[in-house]
Amino acid sequence: MSKYDNRPAPPAISEDYKIALQRGYFDEKGALRQEFIRRFSKEVAQSFQTGSMTSTQLRNFYNHVKTASSVYRLKKATDGAEAILLDKILKLDAIVKYNISREGISIPPTFETFVSLNLDACHTAKDIIDGFAPHFETIVGYFKYFEKTRRRR
Repeated sequence: MSKYDNRPAPPAISEDYKIALQRGYFDEKGALRQEFIRRFSKEVAQSFQTGSMTSTQLRNFYNHVKTASSVYRLKKATDGAEAILLDKILKLDAIVKYNISREGISIPPTFETFVSLNLDACHTAKDIIDGFAPHFETIVGYFKYFEKTRRRR
């Protein structure tokens, strides 16, 4: 029996979060809902604190989104730029699945759920650039904070 068998179950992705994503990232004025910057980002980052996922691994996944967004900004005046951005973002699912299958890589199930839910919520370039990307960025920041707090214990 492992010394970790008595640990509490990891926090799951909340139903409130799932409902909020179904409503979309933006309020009626087109601004990013603040709950995606603070409340949900903290909750999601805490749910990733199981296993041995590191802030470096999480940052690598975020960098995929950031790179796709940067390429879109450079090419947005060209035909098909939004479709290319959506294709690049949807590849994140395969990247996550690949990393899950690798031996020695510990990706929490909540991260896979997070990616899937957010990819389902990304229908336009605005969803990705002004919704998913800043939301993911704040999760990376909170994750690093919680990771450091966890190591101090």
